Amino acid sequence: MVRNNTRKTKIGLTKPQVMFEAAKSIFNGGLSTKASAARYFIARTTLNCYVKKCKDCEIDWDHAFMEDVPRLNPYYDNRRIFSDHQKTKQVGQVTSTERGTLITTCGTINALGNSIPPVLISPRVHYKDFIIKGAPHGTLGAATPSG
Repeated sequence: MVRNNTRKTKIGLTKPQVMFEAAKSIFNGGLSTKASAARYFIARTTLNCYVKKCKDCEIDWDHAFMEDVPRLNPYYDNRRIFSDHQKTKQVGQVTSTERGTLITTCGTINALGNSIPPVLISPRVHYKDFIIKGAPHGTLGAATPSG
């Protein structure tokens, strides 16, 4: 058996939203680490390490929400095969040409449901108007080289 120096953690298998909700239930709900780990199906030691890191951050857990986790998948998953006849051989699949391009979207909605138009930031050097074509009215478009 080969030895290696990599640390064995299961935090990569757990989604950030689940870890955040489990930690929030510990701080707000008064659950123990063991009970919260059982409820969210997380390893207890992994959750314990995450909670220790969160205690150092001094977060107000009553008003905390997950902000930095993207909810939109930037990749197009094409499952349909395009062919002119049913009995011809499949050569390949058609996929999006902009597979690695990610546009940052910033939207704001308050508790009453009122919202302001979103801001779309694209990874370009120069901004062009076609970037926000088809977007809601009042959308602000911007460009930055780093995205």
